[in-house]
Amino acid sequence: APPRSGSRAAAPGGPMTAVFGELLGLFVDDLWLAFVTCGWVALAAVLLSLYARAAAPAAVLFPAGLAGVLAAGACRRTLAATSARVPDVATDSQAARIREPAAGTAGKQ
Repeated sequence: APPRSGSRAAAPGGPMTAVFGELLGLFVDDLWLAFVTCGWVALAAVLLSLYARAAAPAAVLFPAGLAGVLAAGACRRTLAATSARVPDVATDSQAARIREPAAGTAGKQ
């Protein structure tokens, strides 16, 4: 039977390709966040494999680090959005001077 119009077709590479595609889709807008998150996961995996006794502190530090990465990414995006909206002060003051008549000519017409 043909797939229904609302359902997704199977991924050509199998389920792992579909999972990877979905995960990649989470980071399309913020590549920095994707790289730092992958770096944190890789660092945690390497350190845990080298120091197996550190499992208890790692259980606390791993999610805390991911939360820190997420917070840093949110701050980066907020600062980028804010700096894009900051008006040019010189341009605004020049526009105000053009709109307002000179002080000596205000009462004369």
